[in-house]
Parts: sequence; structure tokens; C-alpha cells
Amino acid sequence: MIPAFLLALREGIEAVLVLTLVLGILTKSGRSGLKRYAWLGAAIALLLSFAAAAVITWAGAEFKGNGEIIFEGTAMLLAGSFLIWMVFWVRRQSSSTKFDLESKIGLSSNEKAAKSIFGVTFFAVLREGLELALFLVAISIGVQKGLLLAGALWGIASAALVGFLVYSSTRKVRMAPFFRITNILLMFFAAGLLAGSAREFSELGLIPLIVPKIYDITPILSTTSFLGGIMKALFGYNPAPSLIEILIYLSVLVIITLSMIKPFRPVKAQA
Repeated sequence: MIPAFLLALREGIEAVLVLTLVLGILTKSGRSGLKRYAWLGAAIALLLSFAAAAVITWAGAEFKGNGEIIFEGTAMLLAGSFLIWMVFWVRRQSSSTKFDLESKIGLSSNEKAAKSIFGVTFFAVLREGLELALFLVAISIGVQKGLLLAGALWGIASAALVGFLVYSSTRKVRMAPFFRITNILLMFFAAGLLAGSAREFSELGLIPLIVPKIYDITPILSTTSFLGGIMKALFGYNPAPSLIEILIYLSVLVIITLSMIKPFRPVKAQA
């Protein structure tokens, strides 16, 4: 439930911030009549995201045997890769996004502005919704679906509340600390998913284990225990990992950590 909540909160806030940004620009520019296009784009994208989640879940349930292992391994691989991309993407965002939106909306006719507004909110919500659907499928392996759904719904509701507070507040709300903290959590999510993907593919002999079991602390902290279950859901904890799992896990953490420590310098456009 906790991973589903955090992922839904993170994805939801990213989508909600784009929506509130567009609504704020429309209010500031005196074009409030166009807000319905922002809401329409977000609503259609949300419905499509729910439909995609249902299709992915249904498709996964249809696989059996080796097909199920391949589906689970692929879902983990894609979700882990998207999480890593998300960490880098957030670091590359700048204040120019708001300026670009203001220019696109403020200098366009109502018809062009309506299309731009619909497109911005539609694709922002759809992207986050599809990513969340994939993440939830990847972390749903061995987890009660009811708890997963409850966590995701709470996360989406919390994101909506944050968006309302940001939109209605007269003071600038700093979201940077939130994204810094969630970036750290996403590092562990991604490492756990990619290590889990390797574990799934190794069952088919597609990835060598190198050493099947480095250690085994199952009697001390198994994944069936309360703490072990939380650690498995949050960090991909495995009490008896293979060498390839450990190598992948540590490699992901090292690469992302080094990239976050190194200051990002956006490339300046040459005159």
C-alpha cells in the first residue's frame, strides 16, 4: 500500500501541477473561459489511464507459466527504467516551462489557445497515468490487489488536495523539497524493480545468476513478516539474493547517486 501511495502521489502531483499552472495562467491572462478545455483534456486522459491500467492488468492475468514470468520481468524492467528516467527528467526541468506556456497561451487566438491548453493537460495527465499504471502492475506481484488499489487512490486524492492548495494559495508553494525526497525513494524503487526483473528472467535462464545465493537471512527477516514485506514493497528486498541482483541493485544506486551529486548545467542555446 505504501509504495502505491507514494507512486500515485508523485505521479499525481506532477500532473496536477501542470493543470494548476495552466489554470493560473488563464486566470492571470483574463481568459478564464478557456479553463474548460484544460479540465476536458485532464478528464479524458484520466479515463484513458484507468482503461489502460485495466487492460494491462487483464493482459497480465492471462499469462501462465513462462509467459507470466516474461510479463512480470518485462513490467519490472520497463517500470524501473521509467523511474530512472523520471529522476533525470525532474532535474532537467526549469522555470522556462511556465514562460513557454504563457507565451503559447497569451499570444494565440482563442481557437489555437484552446487546442494548446487541451493538448498540454491531456498529454501531461496521460503520461503520468500510463506510467502509474505500469508501476502499479510491476509492484503488484505478490501483493494484495485491494491494498494496492487503496494506496493508489489515497495517493491520487492527496495529489488532488495538494493541487487545490497550490492553486488557491496566495503564496508561492515550494515543491522542490518534495521532489528531492521522492527522488531518493524512487532510486530505491528503481533499483528494486530492475533487480527483481533480473530475478524473473534468470528463472528462464536468460540472465546468469553468477552466484545463486550470496547469503540467506530468511530465518531472521523473511518477506512474509511485516517489516520484510514493507522492505520488499519499498526497496525490492530479497532475503536470499543472487550476485546478479546485488550487482544490478548497487549499480543503479551508484549511477543515480553520482548523477544527482553532479550539478546539472543546462546547455545554453548559441546565438
